[in-house]
Amino acid sequence: MAGGLSMPVLADDAALLRQLQEQMQQMQAQIEALNNKLAEQSESQKKVADTVTKNEKEDKARRAAAEVYGILSLSADFNSDDFGDGDKGWGLKDNVSRFGFRGDIPTTLGGNTSVFYNAEMQYGAANETTVSNANQFQMMQGFVGLKGDWGSARLGRLTVPYKAVYAAIDPWVDRVAQARQGGRQGASALNANYFNNTVEYISPDLSGFKLSGWLSRQFDNEDTATTGFLHNAAPINQFKGGSSYGLGARYEKGSWLASLDWIEFDADAIAAQAATIKNLSNESGIKLTGRYKAKDWSVAAHYEDTEDIGLGKNYYLNGIYNLDKLRLVATLGRNENARTYMTGTTNLNALYNNADTWSFGGLYQIAKSTDLFVVYNSRTQDRNISATVGDDLDTLSIGLITNFSSK
Repeated sequence: MAGGLSMPVLADDAALLRQLQEQMQQMQAQIEALNNKLAEQSESQKKVADTVTKNEKEDKARRAAAEVYGILSLSADFNSDDFGDGDKGWGLKDNVSRFGFRGDIPTTLGGNTSVFYNAEMQYGAANETTVSNANQFQMMQGFVGLKGDWGSARLGRLTVPYKAVYAAIDPWVDRVAQARQGGRQGASALNANYFNNTVEYISPDLSGFKLSGWLSRQFDNEDTATTGFLHNAAPINQFKGGSSYGLGARYEKGSWLASLDWIEFDADAIAAQAATIKNLSNESGIKLTGRYKAKDWSVAAHYEDTEDIGLGKNYYLNGIYNLDKLRLVATLGRNENARTYMTGTTNLNALYNNADTWSFGGLYQIAKSTDLFVVYNSRTQDRNISATVGDDLDTLSIGLITNFSSK
């Protein structure tokens, strides 16, 4: 055919086109197979990632459900006096070393509700380990409760909010410079130990505010020599049977903490009352607490009026300055007119039984969970009607405190 393509040429083009189409189909099949493999690998990787995430969540839940924790705190204390016999000079001291179990277990109740519990025991790390030494082991806080979006409720032997806010501001808790030491260094014994047979409710966080209420209650006629203790710390363990209760409001947000707490005693009996003076009374007390934290420093204080109960008025102030791993701490404390420490007369005006305390020290972090501390504490007590001179107690304490946890 003149001026056109011959039939063989057209046939060759058709064959080439078919060949290209076949190659395209093969390539599409290969691409599809490759996509399937990639999808399978992606699904496999997702399953592996889901399994890892699930295992991590289960492991975290297991650790949260049963944590073993503790504190080991020992010091060498050098005492100038001790308001009596027994502790003058120097020696090793255990500063309430303890271990315990605590946990958080999810429930099916809704509202992110979980069971939480704590069982804690004190052990004397520096004491002799004789069978007769009753202080070698001592039960401390123990409770079980529920918490969720609605707040928290718990039952047991408790650190109530009245005490908890004190522990939040005092860096020397359980050491010689603590404000609650002997109930006379700026905080009463209400800030120590635990209330027994107690129920407590704390509201959820309301823009930084939390409200609280608690009740410690004994059965009727449970005020014998060995039963009915509303509280474990002396001299408050003289309140037997009946009840004690309290209300509180706490604000904590950003750099600020502020708290107002009220407490009341309605015991059936008050043991060990002196013949000449009523040491303790079924009355109420109130405490105001505040703290401000800046980047490198903080200041905290409280005022506690428990004079009607018999524990006097208490004033406490501290300042903390942070220098990298070193915290420098200075404190002032005062206790006024605590009847429970007065003896010998019914004329309270004849007694001048005030105590003033100051301390200065530092804590240096030598490991993630361990501090080396040094503190000097000086307490001066006015003369009592039964004493001829005032009592002074100066203590230099050097020690270590370490925390451990299974988490």
